[in-house]
Amino acid sequence: TLFDGVFRPVKGQDGAETAVEIINAKSIRISNKRNGVLTQVVINTLSDDNNTISNEYIRLDKDGKITGVTHVTYTRRKKY
Repeated sequence: TLFDGVFRPVKGQDGAETAVEIINAKSIRISNKRNGVLTQVVINTLSDDNNTISNEYIRLDKDGKITGVTHVTYTRRKKY
């Protein structure tokens, strides 16, 4: 993945393109298009202790209106 914000085709998914860009040292933005229409933006943010990633999934309709937002948090497993 290149972190330059340029949309590129997704192999194996006709009409799908993805762009990834760095927001800051702990966050990236992933933008997904389908047939030229932006359908989803995902913002991944790594915690200060590097043990948790918070994801915000933003879904959009064909006019760019937000139709839903989902928040997910992933926590690193502790080694035993």
